[in-house]
Amino acid sequence: PTVLGTVIAVVVLASFGWAVLRSGEYHAEAYFSTFTRIWELGVGALLAIVVGLGGAAAGSPRVRGWLVALGLALIAGSALLLTEDSRFPGPWAAVPVLGAALMLAFGARAAGPASGLLRTRAFQYTGQVSYSWYLWHFPVFIFLFAVVQRTALTTLAAFALGLVLFLVTLLLNIVALRVVKKYREAYE
Repeated sequence: PTVLGTVIAVVVLASFGWAVLRSGEYHAEAYFSTFTRIWELGVGALLAIVVGLGGAAAGSPRVRGWLVALGLALIAGSALLLTEDSRFPGPWAAVPVLGAALMLAFGARAAGPASGLLRTRAFQYTGQVSYSWYLWHFPVFIFLFAVVQRTALTTLAAFALGLVLFLVTLLLNIVALRVVKKYREAYE
């Protein structure tokens, strides 16, 4: 794990550095480039190594709960404060990535309101469907952006259309997951 961790750490640092450099002038390229985004996955890989070695097991449930709350605040703050003008995936991408890493590293055996919130049925369900929901949102929202760019929508109308398409992606996701689950169960 030490050699692997070192290699991953070097990749993470190089990729993050490249993301910081490219995010300013070449924003669109940096956003879609594997080389500027791989560090985000690399942080998860490093976290898996650290957790596997018992490195994140320390701390009382209360301290762990505060770290989970900090992680949740970093992710929520990013969603609310990052704008189209933010240099993303440059330095600002580190904020939600750090938040996710804190939640993953310290979420088990954590106590406190943030941990309790994340254990609710709604959050658990969202976690179970989040990846497929992520896959569905992209084509649906590309459609939204194409419509909005060609149509003079008011801010309220654009928001309403975005909300409708958000719900459409949720519905597509639920249907797709049920079909996949039935297919999997039929062949097991």
